[in-house]
Amino acid sequence: MIDFKLTQGIAYYIGKSIETERHTHHALEFIFGIEQPFNLVSDEEKLSDIYGVVIHPNYPHQFIGADIDVQYLFIFLEPELLQVSQIKNHYNLTSQKTATLSSLSRFPNPEKVIDFSFFTEVLEIPIIHTGITEIDSRIKNVIELIKSNLEEGQISSDTLAKSIFLSESRFSHLFKEQIGIPVRRYILWCRIQEALKELLKGNNFTKSAHAAGFSDSAHFSRTFSEMFGVSPSSVLKK
Repeated sequence: MIDFKLTQGIAYYIGKSIETERHTHHALEFIFGIEQPFNLVSDEEKLSDIYGVVIHPNYPHQFIGADIDVQYLFIFLEPELLQVSQIKNHYNLTSQKTATLSSLSRFPNPEKVIDFSFFTEVLEIPIIHTGITEIDSRIKNVIELIKSNLEEGQISSDTLAKSIFLSESRFSHLFKEQIGIPVRRYILWCRIQEALKELLKGNNFTKSAHAAGFSDSAHFSRTFSEMFGVSPSSVLKK
């Protein structure tokens, strides 16, 4: 059975026989293989026959796994988590976009990932804080506003800018400077997470898509595929 967990800005996914299209997403990503290595391809590099890698947020890449029934672990961390800034510093991901990692003897339990003990005990990353990074309080307020209004069909940049008393152009610049991606892209990221939460509750694709503010399930599936290089049905199949 495919193992998928999503909570508090962390997603944990084990899948088999995976090959993604080239894609870009907002998360910091870890990938691990045990039985077989994998390849990671980007415009800048090709990492061949590796068993572990960490990938900088918003870095376009393609994952190519073994074409046999082999499991791979994918961990996604929201960049706003304070632990992520420490992980990026540990792997020097300011000057490079990927870092190869040693293989694991076994995949960690999801709980060990969610409480970050996997990162400190197994990967030996000196994580000492919790919470989210110290971003501008106005942008924090906008993020809260976005996440509380995802079911709405439209969340305009103008409305968000007015909520913190900035012009739309100044707000758009500040948001991208603080978060790393344009506000529209961030809203899509939040919608995807919300739709996945609804799916994991047992709701169907249409209801989950509407709860997250997508026009329909096709819109959700298309957006998910663009961000992750695979369809949501392939991730959630049993």
